[in-house]
Amino acid sequence: MQETFIGHRFKFINSEKIGITLELNSLSNDNKAKKYSISYDNESKIDTVNQDQIILGEKISKIDFFLRLVRDIQSNDDQTREYASSTLCDFLEFDTQDFNLEVLENGIDIIIEQIKIEKNINVEQKLVEGIFEFIWLKRITKIKEIGLLERLTEIDKYYIWSYLGDEITEDVDGYNSEKLNDYYSKNIEKWKEKDILMYGEEKMNEYTNKPLCN
Repeated sequence: MQETFIGHRFKFINSEKIGITLELNSLSNDNKAKKYSISYDNESKIDTVNQDQIILGEKISKIDFFLRLVRDIQSNDDQTREYASSTLCDFLEFDTQDFNLEVLENGIDIIIEQIKIEKNINVEQKLVEGIFEFIWLKRITKIKEIGLLERLTEIDKYYIWSYLGDEITEDVDGYNSEKLNDYYSKNIEKWKEKDILMYGEEKMNEYTNKPLCN
Protein backbone atom coordinates (compact mmCIF):
# COMPACT_ATOMS: atom_id res chain seq x y z
CA MET A 1 0.00 0.00 0.00
CA GLN A 2 1.30 3.46 -0.88
CA GLU A 3 2.28 5.62 2.12
CA THR A 4 -0.11 8.56 2.49
CA PHE A 5 1.89 10.42 5.16
CA ILE A 6 -1.14 11.30 7.30
CA GLY A 7 -0.17 12.50 10.77
CA HIS A 8 3.38 13.41 9.77
CA ARG A 9 5.34 16.52 10.62
CA PHE A 10 6.04 18.94 7.78
CA LYS A 11 7.72 22.24 6.98
CA PHE A 12 7.15 24.52 4.03
CA ILE A 13 9.85 24.65 1.40
CA ASN A 14 9.66 28.44 1.08
CA SER A 15 8.89 29.49 4.66
CA GLU A 16 9.61 28.63 8.27
CA LYS A 17 6.05 27.49 9.03
CA ILE A 18 5.73 23.94 10.38
CA GLY A 19 2.92 21.66 11.45
CA ILE A 20 1.34 18.27 10.82
CA THR A 21 -0.60 16.68 7.98
CA LEU A 22 -4.18 15.77 8.87
CA GLU A 23 -5.73 14.31 5.75
CA LEU A 24 -4.96 13.40 2.16
CA ASN A 25 -7.63 15.36 0.31
CA SER A 26 -7.32 14.46 -3.36
CA LEU A 27 -5.21 13.60 -6.36
CA SER A 28 -5.47 16.15 -9.14
CA ASN A 29 -6.25 14.80 -12.61
CA ASP A 30 -3.41 16.55 -14.41
CA ASN A 31 -0.21 15.88 -12.46
CA LYS A 32 -1.35 13.47 -9.75
CA ALA A 33 -0.18 15.93 -7.09
CA LYS A 34 -1.29 15.03 -3.58
CA LYS A 35 -3.19 17.66 -1.62
CA TYR A 36 -3.09 17.64 2.17
CA SER A 37 -5.06 19.29 4.92
CA ILE A 38 -2.43 20.67 7.28
CA SER A 39 -2.50 22.10 10.78
CA TYR A 40 0.07 24.67 11.88
CA ASP A 41 2.04 24.31 15.10
CA ASN A 42 1.91 27.96 16.13
CA GLU A 43 -1.66 28.90 15.21
CA SER A 44 -4.99 27.14 15.34
CA LYS A 45 -5.55 27.08 11.60
CA ILE A 46 -5.97 24.38 8.94
CA ASP A 47 -5.15 24.91 5.26
CA THR A 48 -4.96 22.75 2.14
CA VAL A 49 -1.64 22.56 0.27
CA ASN A 50 0.00 20.60 -2.52
CA GLN A 51 2.61 18.05 -1.45
CA ASP A 52 5.24 19.84 -3.56
CA GLN A 53 4.93 22.87 -1.24
CA ILE A 54 6.09 20.97 1.85
CA ILE A 55 8.80 18.64 3.13
CA LEU A 56 7.40 15.69 5.07
CA GLY A 57 9.02 14.43 8.26
CA GLU A 58 8.45 11.91 11.04
CA LYS A 59 5.10 10.46 12.01
CA ILE A 60 3.58 11.78 15.24
CA SER A 61 1.79 9.73 17.89
CA LYS A 62 -1.96 9.11 17.87
CA ILE A 63 -2.27 11.11 21.07
CA ASP A 64 -0.55 14.15 19.54
CA PHE A 65 -2.76 13.83 16.45
CA PHE A 66 -5.90 13.68 18.59
CA LEU A 67 -4.85 16.61 20.77
CA ARG A 68 -4.15 18.73 17.69
CA LEU A 69 -7.66 18.10 16.39
CA VAL A 70 -9.12 18.93 19.80
CA ARG A 71 -7.17 22.19 19.73
CA ASP A 72 -8.36 23.08 16.24
CA ILE A 73 -12.08 22.48 16.87
CA GLN A 74 -11.75 25.47 19.21
CA SER A 75 -10.30 27.75 16.53
CA ASN A 76 -11.83 31.15 15.77
CA ASP A 77 -11.73 30.24 12.08
CA ASP A 78 -14.90 28.56 10.77
CA GLN A 79 -13.16 26.58 8.01
CA THR A 80 -10.58 25.28 10.48
CA ARG A 81 -13.31 24.05 12.84
CA GLU A 82 -15.11 22.36 9.95
CA TYR A 83 -11.95 20.55 8.80
CA ALA A 84 -10.98 19.62 12.36
CA SER A 85 -14.42 18.38 13.42
CA SER A 86 -14.79 16.21 10.33
CA THR A 87 -11.33 14.65 10.75
CA LEU A 88 -11.91 14.22 14.48
CA CYS A 89 -15.19 12.40 13.86
CA ASP A 90 -13.44 9.94 11.55
CA PHE A 91 -10.63 9.50 14.07
CA LEU A 92 -13.07 8.70 16.87
CA GLU A 93 -14.80 6.14 14.68
CA PHE A 94 -11.78 4.32 13.28
CA ASP A 95 -8.63 4.98 15.34
CA THR A 96 -9.45 4.87 19.05
CA GLN A 97 -10.05 1.21 19.87
CA ASP A 98 -6.58 0.92 21.47
CA PHE A 99 -6.28 4.59 22.40
CA ASN A 100 -5.45 5.91 25.89
CA LEU A 101 -8.88 6.13 27.53
CA GLU A 102 -8.05 8.95 29.95
CA VAL A 103 -6.82 11.18 27.13
CA LEU A 104 -9.90 10.25 25.11
CA GLU A 105 -12.31 11.10 27.93
CA ASN A 106 -10.59 14.44 28.55
CA GLY A 107 -10.94 15.20 24.85
CA ILE A 108 -14.64 14.33 24.94
CA ASP A 109 -15.09 16.83 27.78
CA ILE A 110 -13.57 19.57 25.60
CA ILE A 111 -15.73 18.55 22.63
CA ILE A 112 -18.86 18.85 24.77
CA GLU A 113 -17.86 22.33 25.95
CA GLN A 114 -17.24 23.38 22.33
CA ILE A 115 -20.66 22.08 21.26
CA LYS A 116 -22.30 24.31 23.88
CA ILE A 117 -20.93 27.47 22.22
CA GLU A 118 -20.69 26.29 18.60
CA LYS A 119 -22.59 28.47 16.10
CA ASN A 120 -21.67 26.57 12.92
CA ILE A 121 -24.26 23.82 12.36
CA ASN A 122 -21.85 21.73 10.25
CA VAL A 123 -19.28 21.71 13.04
CA GLU A 124 -21.94 20.94 15.62
CA GLN A 125 -23.13 17.93 13.61
CA LYS A 126 -19.65 16.42 13.28
CA LEU A 127 -18.76 17.01 16.93
CA VAL A 128 -21.97 15.38 18.12
CA GLU A 129 -21.48 12.48 15.71
CA GLY A 130 -17.98 12.07 17.09
CA ILE A 131 -19.25 11.84 20.67
CA PHE A 132 -21.69 9.11 19.72
CA GLU A 133 -18.97 7.24 17.81
CA PHE A 134 -17.09 7.27 21.14
CA ILE A 135 -20.17 5.96 22.98
CA TRP A 136 -20.71 3.19 20.43
CA LEU A 137 -17.15 1.96 20.94
CA LYS A 138 -18.34 0.68 24.37
CA ARG A 139 -14.99 1.40 25.98
CA ILE A 140 -16.49 3.06 29.04
CA THR A 141 -18.62 1.43 31.72
CA LYS A 142 -22.40 1.46 31.54
CA ILE A 143 -22.51 3.85 34.50
CA LYS A 144 -20.18 6.30 32.72
CA GLU A 145 -22.16 5.94 29.51
CA ILE A 146 -25.39 6.79 31.31
CA GLY A 147 -23.69 9.75 32.98
CA LEU A 148 -22.48 11.02 29.61
CA LEU A 149 -25.93 10.69 28.04
CA GLU A 150 -27.51 12.43 31.02
CA ARG A 151 -25.01 15.25 30.64
CA LEU A 152 -25.92 15.62 26.98
CA THR A 153 -29.62 16.00 27.80
CA GLU A 154 -28.76 19.31 29.47
CA ILE A 155 -27.45 20.83 26.21
CA ASP A 156 -29.95 22.58 23.95
CA LYS A 157 -28.53 21.72 20.54
CA TYR A 158 -30.43 20.16 17.64
CA TYR A 159 -28.00 17.37 16.76
CA ILE A 160 -27.59 16.31 20.38
CA TRP A 161 -31.37 16.15 20.68
CA SER A 162 -31.61 14.16 17.42
CA TYR A 163 -28.87 11.64 18.26
CA LEU A 164 -30.21 11.19 21.79
CA GLY A 165 -33.56 10.32 20.25
CA ASP A 166 -32.08 7.43 18.30
CA GLU A 167 -29.89 6.28 21.19
CA ILE A 168 -32.42 6.42 24.02
CA THR A 169 -35.32 5.05 21.98
CA GLU A 170 -33.29 1.94 21.14
CA ASP A 171 -32.88 0.96 24.80
CA VAL A 172 -34.61 3.37 27.16
CA ASP A 173 -35.33 0.65 29.74
CA GLY A 174 -31.79 -0.74 29.56
CA TYR A 175 -30.31 2.54 30.73
CA ASN A 176 -32.27 2.45 34.00
CA SER A 177 -32.02 6.23 34.39
CA GLU A 178 -34.79 8.46 35.71
CA LYS A 179 -33.27 11.44 33.93
CA LEU A 180 -33.14 9.65 30.56
CA ASN A 181 -36.65 8.27 31.06
CA ASP A 182 -37.94 11.77 31.74
CA TYR A 183 -36.10 13.15 28.68
CA TYR A 184 -37.57 10.33 26.59
CA SER A 185 -41.11 11.03 27.79
CA LYS A 186 -40.81 14.74 27.01
CA ASN A 187 -39.36 14.25 23.51
CA ILE A 188 -40.66 10.97 22.05
CA GLU A 189 -43.52 12.58 20.12
CA LYS A 190 -41.20 15.23 18.65
CA TRP A 191 -38.72 12.51 17.65
CA LYS A 192 -41.52 10.65 15.90
CA GLU A 193 -42.50 13.82 14.02
CA LYS A 194 -38.87 14.34 12.97
CA ASP A 195 -38.57 10.77 11.69
CA ILE A 196 -41.83 11.04 9.75
CA LEU A 197 -40.58 14.23 8.09
CA MET A 198 -37.28 12.55 7.22
CA TYR A 199 -38.44 9.10 6.15
CA GLY A 200 -42.20 9.34 5.54
CA GLU A 201 -45.05 7.97 7.62
CA GLU A 202 -45.34 4.67 5.73
CA LYS A 203 -41.67 3.77 6.27
CA MET A 204 -41.83 4.69 9.94
CA ASN A 205 -44.95 2.54 10.44
CA GLU A 206 -43.17 -0.39 8.77
CA TYR A 207 -40.19 0.07 11.09
CA THR A 208 -42.31 0.48 14.23
CA ASN A 209 -44.41 -2.60 13.46
CA LYS A 210 -41.49 -4.81 12.41
CA PRO A 211 -41.31 -7.82 14.74
CA LEU A 212 -38.19 -8.20 16.88
CA CYS A 213 -35.82 -11.05 16.03
CA ASN A 214 -35.73 -13.88 18.53
